[in-house]
Amino acid sequence: MLTGKLNGIPAKVLLSNRQYAALRLFTDERTSFVMDTDNALLVDQRSFGSLFHRGYIQYEKSRGGFVLTNLGKRARQVFDDTDIFRKQPSTTFSSYIRTIKALTRTA
Repeated sequence: MLTGKLNGIPAKVLLSNRQYAALRLFTDERTSFVMDTDNALLVDQRSFGSLFHRGYIQYEKSRGGFVLTNLGKRARQVFDDTDIFRKQPSTTFSSYIRTIKALTRTA
């Protein structure tokens, strides 16, 4: 679901619960955090690999492990800052809500 770009990454970032947890390993640490290969092997490789292939983390041989990229930092920020509130709350409910309201009315 790509709906444009925001600072070089899709404006809507889709992360699974495993991808988000793997990304948090890097974003919750200090900015100079380096994950060595021994520790990287402990992480679910599907989610870890997807972060690598998306460019959210990269391997830096000189630092001896995987590091968070600026793209990864931004992906976490976009994911965390996703707005769930309606732009026009005074408009009518969606058909799903109207149906639920109709079903819950008492006579």
